[in-house]
Amino acid sequence: MSDCACCPAPVAFRVPPALYEVAPAETAAICPRCLAVGAADTGVAEPADHPAFDRVADVFPTDYGGVALALLLGKLPSLAVEKPAVRTLRDHAEQAGVDVTLTLERLSEIDDVEPGFPLDRKVVQMEQLL
Repeated sequence: MSDCACCPAPVAFRVPPALYEVAPAETAAICPRCLAVGAADTGVAEPADHPAFDRVADVFPTDYGGVALALLLGKLPSLAVEKPAVRTLRDHAEQAGVDVTLTLERLSEIDDVEPGFPLDRKVVQMEQLL
């Protein structure tokens, strides 16, 4: 993930086929600090089947729900433009048992997490738009 200067070791993860159309690549990565999401660089270690989302935060879900939430975080900075993708990703995360709003609110309260966008405001906007 070359667009994140603050993280030399992003959390890489495989994107399930059901989410390919809303993902930056079949293998994506999230920065544990700024929450930037992008295609995983070729230099990033091969992602595990169960991504190490606990490196982002203890409140971050694991497995399929975590993948959907990570991809949603990548779309939030452009919420108005990415509204259909955000809706799809939110639905997938919720179907996997993730309370999306609560998890995003908890992420916004963690001192070590410094998103490059106003996460708390995006959560409110997401709730209003969807």
